[in-house]
Amino acid sequence: MTAKRATLAGKNLTAICARRVGSVGTMFALALSAVPPLGAAEIQARLFKQPDALALKAWFAQHGAAPFALWSRDPWAPILQNPTEETVPAPGTSITLRALGGETAYACAVVTSGVETPLDLQLPSSVALKSKRDGAAVSAQVMAVGYLKSRLFGEVAAPMFSAPQLRAIQAEHALPQDKQKLSSVASVPQQVLNWDTIKDFPILHLRPYQSVALWLSFDTRGAPAGRYRGEMQATDLAPEPGARPRRVQRLNFELTIEPIALPESTSPNVLTWSSLPTAEDASYEPYLRDLHAHGVRSLWGWHPRALSMGFRRIIVGSGDFWTTGTGGRWIDPNRAEERQKIEAGGYDQDIARAVANLTERARKGNIPYDRWAVEIWDEPNDFIAPVYLSVAQKVRRLNPEIRFMANPGAFTGGWHPVTLKTFQTLDPIVSDWWPYEHHLTVEDSTHLRFVQQTGKAAGFYSTPGNSKDESACRGIYRRMAWTALHFGLDGFGFWAYNTYYGDAWNDSDAGGVNDPDAAVVYPGVLGPIPTRNWEAFGRGVQDFQMVRLLERALAKANTPARSEQARATRTELERRIADAALNDRNPARFEEHRAWLRAQILKMPR
Repeated sequence: MTAKRATLAGKNLTAICARRVGSVGTMFALALSAVPPLGAAEIQARLFKQPDALALKAWFAQHGAAPFALWSRDPWAPILQNPTEETVPAPGTSITLRALGGETAYACAVVTSGVETPLDLQLPSSVALKSKRDGAAVSAQVMAVGYLKSRLFGEVAAPMFSAPQLRAIQAEHALPQDKQKLSSVASVPQQVLNWDTIKDFPILHLRPYQSVALWLSFDTRGAPAGRYRGEMQATDLAPEPGARPRRVQRLNFELTIEPIALPESTSPNVLTWSSLPTAEDASYEPYLRDLHAHGVRSLWGWHPRALSMGFRRIIVGSGDFWTTGTGGRWIDPNRAEERQKIEAGGYDQDIARAVANLTERARKGNIPYDRWAVEIWDEPNDFIAPVYLSVAQKVRRLNPEIRFMANPGAFTGGWHPVTLKTFQTLDPIVSDWWPYEHHLTVEDSTHLRFVQQTGKAAGFYSTPGNSKDESACRGIYRRMAWTALHFGLDGFGFWAYNTYYGDAWNDSDAGGVNDPDAAVVYPGVLGPIPTRNWEAFGRGVQDFQMVRLLERALAKANTPARSEQARATRTELERRIADAALNDRNPARFEEHRAWLRAQILKMPR
């Protein structure tokens, strides 16, 4: 990390991080406090006021687009159900995409009703783009964006439903309650605000002047380089013969896949805290595939099957470690009597059982010790670190091969702070460092320098706490990868992939006002239902890969002319990394940096 980067970071990073401090489940919502929650009346007033309908009616008359318009939208811009005249471009817009091999290309289309009566539209459940040269195809599911009510942010675009997921939810919901396999989808019709509009997708039931956003993710992995074209078609399903002529609108797509691909070796080490179905559940592998496709390489929980699917490491959490040894009881290191019992050897037999169990799991699964690690306790601090070390040393005496990870928490003051002492105490036994993001800059980056000087695997984790925020997909989820690059780290992650308090679909049924559900996917019958925040995180992972690919190319500059150009490109790359790492809101800058990276990669000698 350059001195310039460190100076910028020390001054700016702390101010832009949305923080959750303390143990998991206790959020500190300073970044959110300035955003007042919207009541139902205010949401109605904003989204359904008559002047907007009149303006849209005039717009449709001007463009001759009635009874509906199919148009393109910046995938990372805010999405409203009822846009104003100013937000709707001329109909018939084409969507042009460009990607390296393996890069995901995202698109967003919107359908808007232009009539004062209900309107049914038929759309495709997927879009295939084909190459005329060799007949190869790249496809994407079309997903209908649902809207939920958040306690902190009012009405937000959140879950994105594929047609199969919606059919499965409806089928599950139709079953008697005692026959339902996934009770968490029971409330979907009540909680998804535009459920009646999207429930039968790819048929949409639009209210007057209502809009529905449609999301597409084109995965280019394995597709040959070339130009791919296709279209999305929306058809008016006139409910009564002769009521009005059927109208068809088309949105054209063109995707260019460049002849350079993103290699797996450029992937960062990404960790997410996640809770997956059991391995016997039909949705288990869809969850694993989803995590891997979005860049996750270190997986929380004992999931040996993941290691055969491209994951690098699995983490045994503190709950698994302790309950395995004690027969179901978690040991709290903050309680004086528990600490005294540990130090007196009162839990030695429980620790021995846990070690024997983990050792046998690894033996049966033929899992090397460098592919898994143990977390003794979550978010250790100065108070917990000595007993953490003591337990880890007991484990090592029983099995010297077992490795440990530690994620020092966020507090740097108060009763149980995390200071340099935490890092120094744990260093003898830690193989994987995952400190909270704020340790990258605290004490003039002293903690970061200590971690980096150990030479051990290192990343950072964040706890956004604003997973329902419509603007988050342009902020912290996209930015994490650039923050890791800025500080010279190969790993990053966040809490949480799918942590819910009570009903996953209800943001107001449990916890305090500053503890909303923290999840970037929702539970579906067929697997996870994504959000734009989750897609933004995956896009950030690919930003990271593109930077690493460009750095490799620059390192190969072996002539004076190329070396001079490489120096200039490196300088500009450093500037862009710093800008993106400290940029919390502007999606245009992220996309500009990405386009620049792609252009520079294509310029380099192959």
